[in-house]
Amino acid sequence: MNVPPKSRIITSCLILVLIACIFTSLILAAGLGISLYSNMLRPATPTRAPTLTFTPRPTFTPGPTLEPRTTEQPKNPQDPAATPAPQSNTDAEMAILQSLASQAESTRLLTALTAVPVTFANTEQLRQRVLEDFLGDYSPEDARQDVLVLSTLGLMPSDMDLLKLYEELYTEQVSGFYEPETPEMVVRVDDALKAAEKFTYVHEYVHQLQDQYFDIRNKLGYSEEACEGNGDRCSAVSALIEGDATIASQEWLKSSADFSMLKELMEYTQENGSSPVYDAAPLFFQKDLMFPYEKGMIFVQKAFDAGGWETVNAIYQNPPVSTEQIMHPERYPQDKPVTVSQPDLTATLGSGWAKLEEGVLGEWMILNILANANDPAQRLPYNTAADAAEGWGGDFFTLYTSETGQPLLAVSSTWDTAQDTRDFAFSFNSYAVGRWGTASAIYDYTLWKTGSQTALLYYDENRLFTLWIIGPDEASVQAAFAALR
Repeated sequence: MNVPPKSRIITSCLILVLIACIFTSLILAAGLGISLYSNMLRPATPTRAPTLTFTPRPTFTPGPTLEPRTTEQPKNPQDPAATPAPQSNTDAEMAILQSLASQAESTRLLTALTAVPVTFANTEQLRQRVLEDFLGDYSPEDARQDVLVLSTLGLMPSDMDLLKLYEELYTEQVSGFYEPETPEMVVRVDDALKAAEKFTYVHEYVHQLQDQYFDIRNKLGYSEEACEGNGDRCSAVSALIEGDATIASQEWLKSSADFSMLKELMEYTQENGSSPVYDAAPLFFQKDLMFPYEKGMIFVQKAFDAGGWETVNAIYQNPPVSTEQIMHPERYPQDKPVTVSQPDLTATLGSGWAKLEEGVLGEWMILNILANANDPAQRLPYNTAADAAEGWGGDFFTLYTSETGQPLLAVSSTWDTAQDTRDFAFSFNSYAVGRWGTASAIYDYTLWKTGSQTALLYYDENRLFTLWIIGPDEASVQAAFAALR
């Protein structure tokens, strides 16, 4: 899990989780339907035209281009009545898309520099694209390794079928995506271009604008390769990108959507609000899936309120480098993470041990570990967990496996102040009691032992340092502790 599992799959695709994104935008644009008419029709917040100098890709071709929308071939091709011809996008649909593109550009104050193909896909076709594009390179071994990391962190059961969860979760939740590498936009359209499809198109069109002006993969470093070893940084970049598109969608609703469209979107969220796969997923997955939309929206909103799109654009020249900066916008850009490292413990642990994963957890993951454990009995109150994670200054984790597949996880962290160090240590102690029971030993460290795991917590407030280790037995944990303390 060099990056958060979701990032391994979708750093190449910027997705829209439609229901939540529409609902959030409606809340912001219309106050949850209270005073629906007057609020939904108020004008967009005035913004200043950007004055930054960009180095975008140079080709300009006006307007969107459409890939033909096709229907699946029937199982019995001999039946003429059951063999629909490919459905071409109509001139009317093209006109609608061109109008939406113009509205999105006027809202975001950026003009497209080159055309990007738009593919309409019905629900089944989109499902196949998601499986191929998001999960095509995600192997069962990748999933097994991610389960090992996340279950050791207490965020999911050790027997979770993660590949199946991803297949079901993304096919349930994704309503469109923008692929920077191709580039291409894909929008789910089962019938006509209705309000939800228009909203999806505008959101994804904003991603196209972001890519053309700010180069998502190369300049922002948002790709699978660039995210290796620091998923926390890429989660922050994702929050910037999705927060921007969410605010832009909100502003578009204010300025361009009439009452009937807003009413249709509200009805859509009510009629399609059931998400059984999402609702049944581990709590961490639910929170993590929404992080870039919810926390990113708050981060970008603060910049937008301060100086409109010009201020938002400036962030892309100096993008956030940690989820801490996203969660605490006032700390951007000054509060940068401290680099933390660990020596390789392969030789220390002995024969049969191998390093499997390493990277940075970050404040968001620390909060999830404490507040959103898979076992409800292990969860700390959210505010307690948030206070404990808030003083995060930097970290580094490594996960090793024995020749029998047993994991050992070591997390070294630095904190902003001595009080922050104590706050995390005391909160982790409470979390540990819920997970492993009463401590079996207390020296200058605390030890917990169960039949299958041993956990250790050490902290030094003078060094602003904490170390926690989870392993299969006390001998391996003590060996790691001696090398890392």
